[in-house]
Formats: sequence, structure tokens, C-alpha cells
Amino acid sequence: NVEDAPVYVRNGPGFEFNVICVLESQKKHLVIGKHVDWWLVDLGDHQSGWVYALAEDLLFFGNANAVPDQVSPPKPTSEIIPTFTPTDQTETASEGLEKARNALTTFFELLHQHKYEEAAELYGGDYQVLQGWNPSLDPQDYGALLANGCEINGLQCLRVKRIVDEKVISVAEYHFTVEFMNQDGSLFVRGPCCGASATDHPPESQFAYTVIKNCAGEFLVRELPVYVP
Repeated sequence: NVEDAPVYVRNGPGFEFNVICVLESQKKHLVIGKHVDWWLVDLGDHQSGWVYALAEDLLFFGNANAVPDQVSPPKPTSEIIPTFTPTDQTETASEGLEKARNALTTFFELLHQHKYEEAAELYGGDYQVLQGWNPSLDPQDYGALLANGCEINGLQCLRVKRIVDEKVISVAEYHFTVEFMNQDGSLFVRGPCCGASATDHPPESQFAYTVIKNCAGEFLVRELPVYVP
């Protein structure tokens, strides 16, 4: 789904430049420059990065077409992928993967413990579905939205039982295949619903999750818990 794809920030205006972080979907950023089809975005704390202009213009504010043109930095020539943090400290892929894994398991643990405000700090995805389910809530009250999602709307806010697979996509994106556990410790399985047969919708026990590193160096889960109507 293109609309759900992460919006990557790169260290230059082109797909050949390295990803340094991912923009959060619920935040807007100021465009301060442009180069052909790329925008230079203010990331705060004296940091900036390049975003493909057609990625998702709803993430930005200000008149992007009125900003000055920028000179592109030299094209990357090395195969070595540099790492990036806002403090300019280096971070290996294994270190980033460990932080992403911890963010994922902690997010679900906090939800399971009904610590929704804390869990919201580890969520970097979209709240539109939860806002649509709960029109009476303040759309910016992310803790309350997660609480209703888990306790009323059908999200299965379970502990992680096992991480089946994990992949480093970039220094700012990590993919996981996850199994969850029921209250008794058994494997959670989502079966067919709403009159569908097991042939049409086979039972599922493994679910895909993405953890991103935002431009403040925080590791955040992009997807909500599994939904069961």
C-alpha cells in the first residue's frame, strides 16, 4: 500500500543517497529548499534531510514551491552505508536492530499492561483508523485512542511470544515477523471471521511489523496490534 509506505529522509536529493531516518505520519515538517523533484526538510535541532517531493505532500507545510533551489551534494561513490543519529554518533546495523527489537516488544508489553500513554510514545504509525472508530475522543489523545482500540475496538493487545524473523532494511527501517501469546501463554491464532471459511481465509499466527527510526533517533512501531472483529 503506497499510502502506508514510510517516507524516507535521505542525505541527498536522489534515490542513490542513503536513508538516514523516516518521517512520522502524524507530524508535519517545514520545507526549506528544493532540488528538482526533492525537498529539503527541516528536521529540527539544526538537522535537515531530503525527501522525494511526490512521497506525501500532506506531511509538509509552507509553500514548498517558493523555497530556494539547493545545490546537490556530490553523488555517493562508496558502497559503505554511513550511519546517522542526531548526535552524529555512529550506530551499527546490529545495534539498530537490537533497539528496534526492544521497541517492538516493549510497545506490546506496555499495551498489554494498559500503559497506553507510554505505549503511544513508541508508536509511529497513523491514528486515522482509531480516530474513525472513536469520533467522540480527542483525535490528539493518542493514549485514549490506543486504550479504546485495545479494550473496545477489537485490537488484540497481546505480548510477543516469539520473533520469527527480522530484517534490516536500512539504518532507519527494520522488518519483523512476530507471533503473539494468549493469556495462558499459548500461541495466538487469528481464524476466519464474518462467515468466511478457513479455505478462503486460512488461520494466521505470524504477523508482519515494521519499526522505524525517526529523525529524533527514536525507534517506533508503525503498525497497530492485530485486529479481530
